[in-house]
Amino acid sequence: RIPTVFLPVTSIDCSHVFGEAYVLLACTGRCRNTPCPVNRTLRYDSCPQDIPQRTYSLTVDNSLTLVKRVENEFRPMSMFECSNGRCIPYRKVCNLADDCGDGSDEDECRNQFMCWTTDIPKSRTRLRIPWSRVCDGQVDCGDLSDECNDICHRHVIDGKILLASAYLIGALAVILNTLNISKNIRSISRIRTLNVLQNRVLVVLIGLGDWLVGAYLLVIAITETFM
Repeated sequence: RIPTVFLPVTSIDCSHVFGEAYVLLACTGRCRNTPCPVNRTLRYDSCPQDIPQRTYSLTVDNSLTLVKRVENEFRPMSMFECSNGRCIPYRKVCNLADDCGDGSDEDECRNQFMCWTTDIPKSRTRLRIPWSRVCDGQVDCGDLSDECNDICHRHVIDGKILLASAYLIGALAVILNTLNISKNIRSISRIRTLNVLQNRVLVVLIGLGDWLVGAYLLVIAITETFM
């Protein structure tokens, strides 16, 4: 018996729909601002390993396509052809998993957030998570993009008072430590004893560390202001 499917009368948000239901809603125009992920018609020679027994039909442009017989009707095959030539059923399309092996079954899907497992380019891989795990206060992506983005509206420095304090402390740390480092470096040439030289070098290194902290604080404050 052919199951009955009830489609919504108006378009809906399909960001939490997956698999075959997502394909059906998106390709019938029921998903809001969502393209159909099935962008190619099965040809007569598609899916050679996946569909050994074939039934053909003509399409509107007189090309051959694959169909299946359901009771007394012939219906289009519910198979998605991947970019690499593989074919998978619609239930594996837009389900957050790379079932094709080349990602083509997920490329046109709007029901997922794509990020990276790490922010190191050479060792990172693509990660797909549902929208329900974005901006939920828990980091799921290695590059932190699921929590630190324009959608979440979260800031490293929250509030005008903290932002002003970051500017002030960062600027003072950079200016004062620049003067201190310059002064100690100029005095090194006049030092004659090893102990005093070691102490002066240590002071320069501490000042350099404080200078870097101040510069980092300024960078964060400027980023929060203009990004």
